[in-house]
Amino acid sequence: MKLTENEILSFIGPCPLYSLASSFGLDMHHGLSYFPCRDVLANGGGHIPAPPLWQHLTSYHNLNLSSLSILISHLILHGYSSPSPILFNSNNTKNILRTTPRYSLMKKCPLTNYGIYGIQFEHGTRLCSGYTYNTNIYSHLISFHKMTHDASLRLSRAIAFNDKKFQFQFNEIIVNEYIKCPLLKLCQIRKTPRLRNNQCHLFKKILEKTPVKNISN
Repeated sequence: MKLTENEILSFIGPCPLYSLASSFGLDMHHGLSYFPCRDVLANGGGHIPAPPLWQHLTSYHNLNLSSLSILISHLILHGYSSPSPILFNSNNTKNILRTTPRYSLMKKCPLTNYGIYGIQFEHGTRLCSGYTYNTNIYSHLISFHKMTHDASLRLSRAIAFNDKKFQFQFNEIIVNEYIKCPLLKLCQIRKTPRLRNNQCHLFKKILEKTPVKNISN
């Protein structure tokens, strides 16, 4: 039985994506925003009228029309059940999302070791401890890792789609606000491109004759 577009878009019900057991095959690799769902008002709360489910799935989880139609059609025809059937292939993460959830992606930061996504010590960004919790990846890259806007957007997209082929080049400048010089633990050089290896040797010689405060200005 094929449902009409009006039946799908008018359906009102709680979000079924509250756990991996009821995710219809969707998982972290698909890059959904705010997944699993923790929005207790997805089906309305108190005197708040419940919006159609498709609005929640697009604005909150960033699913596109095709994906949410498959999901809502199953709910209308078969209801809510757990565990849910597999409607989405975990090996195919494309054509699921409405747009790339770069600004709203909530995940654990993967930058716990150098070499991930091509990021090296020489890029000038620090690592996470490995015990980080789900966070807004874009904001986290900007505030904690001090990455540039462009680098943060590109990396957020790669993380969202689990793109293992994405790599920063060794000579890319991905830290904009400041970098920590590998020769000076307490010296922060503001608005300066990262130092290349051959420049560090010259910089070390300059330090022997010049106070740090004069270099930082």
